[in-house]
Amino acid sequence: MHAAQALYRGNGANVLRLVPEVGFKFALADQFRVIFSPADGRPLGVREKAAAGAATGEWGDTHHSSAAPCRCRRGSCMQPNP
Repeated sequence: MHAAQALYRGNGANVLRLVPEVGFKFALADQFRVIFSPADGRPLGVREKAAAGAATGEWGDTHHSSAAPCRCRRGSCMQPNP
C-alpha cells in the first residue's frame, strides 16, 4: 500500500495547477468552434473543425505558454549566453 501512496504523493498540487489551464483551453476551443461555424446553421465540417483547432493551437503557442520560462529550473534556462 505504501508504494501506491508514494506514486500519487504530490499529485494534488499538479491537479490544482492544471485544472484551470485545461478548462480554459477547452472553453477557448469551444469559442473558436462557434466563431468558425457556418452562418446557415449547418454542423461544422472538416474545414471548420481544422480551422478551429489550428486557431486554438496557435493561440496556445503564442499567448498561453508565456509562463513556460517561469516553470523551468532557474539553473538550466537562466544561463548567460557565452
